[in-house]
Amino acid sequence: MRNNQPVSGHEYEFPSSHMLVSATDLTGRIQYCNPAFIAVSGFTRDELIGQPHNLIRHPDMPREAFADMWATIRDGRPWTALVKNRRKNGDHYWVHANVTPVVEKGAVVGYLSVRVKPVRAAVRATEALYARMRRGESRGVQLRRGVMVRTGVLGRLEALMRLPVATRAAIGYAITPLALLLTGLAAWQGAPPAPFWIGFGVATSLSIASWRMLTRQLAAPINDMSGFATRLAAGDLTADLQVARHDDLGDVLQALNQLKANLAAIVYDVRAQITGILDNAREISSGNVDLARRTELQAASLEETAATMEELTTTVQANADATVRALDLAREAQAAAAAGGKIAGQVEQTMAGITAASRA
Repeated sequence: MRNNQPVSGHEYEFPSSHMLVSATDLTGRIQYCNPAFIAVSGFTRDELIGQPHNLIRHPDMPREAFADMWATIRDGRPWTALVKNRRKNGDHYWVHANVTPVVEKGAVVGYLSVRVKPVRAAVRATEALYARMRRGESRGVQLRRGVMVRTGVLGRLEALMRLPVATRAAIGYAITPLALLLTGLAAWQGAPPAPFWIGFGVATSLSIASWRMLTRQLAAPINDMSGFATRLAAGDLTADLQVARHDDLGDVLQALNQLKANLAAIVYDVRAQITGILDNAREISSGNVDLARRTELQAASLEETAATMEELTTTVQANADATVRALDLAREAQAAAAAGGKIAGQVEQTMAGITAASRA
């Protein structure tokens, strides 16, 4: 058996509202685990998926418990018991585990485990029992489908009470005619009347006792199942059945409890998914509001930029017009300068002529 170490001896308390759900294949490898299971185990999802489920097994768990679990679920029956698990950091936590086979098209394809937080009294009793089992001090009792049952002579006597109800009813109903038959045979053989009436009284008493026993064993569980089914149909997932018997009716009661646990797990996971979707929707809505605000700011900035560009365009146009005018003035000045130069040349020639005339 896998021995996961180290252990800290510190118990991790998780909220009682949490439901830890996991699903495995036929070999016990984890195929699915919900967020609550991941958080309580201390591992990441990537560290869990595809790994053997005994990754979280605590060394304080006796090997007989898991041997009983595998024998039960491989037989197609649900298994319910308290289990001590180990977290990644070595802490431990107790769960009330409900393990059922997953059936598709008539074949078992895997196993579903739904765990809830157990009551402290059950934890104390189970912890003491598991300690005795580890020390080999559990003679006379053994785990059977998650329940401690007696072995030996007492166990065989108790096994009679685990016979199917139909078998017990047949035995009970057969006692009366058998007793009457024996009494009649005795009378026919010439027995005195007193033993006949004694035998008749015994047969009648046995018949009444058998009827009362069967009525008690049938009526109470059927009433419990009826009330439980009614509450379940009304959506009350807090209902619970106390299973104190280990016959076929006990199997039905246990199956109803398992049905409730699986249904509650589905509702829990769906609720968690919806909560996550709502949180994401709120984040998206908040992001959209922020984006709208930023868009408005950007639009205002673009409007300011457009106004600035318009002013800049006007300024550039004015500068262009001024440049054209300056160019025209420069051309006019150039023409005037050229004309002035021509006139200056003419004046120079005239002055030269005057100077020459005066010398002559």
